Amino acid sequence: MVVPSDYSVQVLVAQGLLRPLDRSALPNIRHIDQSFLDRPYDRGNRFSVPYFWGTTGIAYHKQRVAAPVDSWSALWDPRYRGRILMLDDAREVFGAALKRRDTA
Repeated sequence: MVVPSDYSVQVLVAQGLLRPLDRSALPNIRHIDQSFLDRPYDRGNRFSVPYFWGTTGIAYHKQRVAAPVDSWSALWDPRYRGRILMLDDAREVFGAALKRRDTA
């Protein structure tokens, strides 16, 4: 079993690295919300089923960071250097940069 990101499914299929799923071995697929199925990267869920879905946010220890972190701009604020971090993932970084809101 592998757990590729959505964009990786098409690449892996094109490279012949994924086999079609045996739907008889996945009886609980019927319990997955339809909005998560039949995505553009795998129409008909021939090679993948949703495994994980979530949101990204900022978490911090308020005893170590005095001012509230209430914006993606905090990632660029020198006051927080070495005190907050984010996932080392290109899509997360681009998403945060696009959400950045200057508070000055």
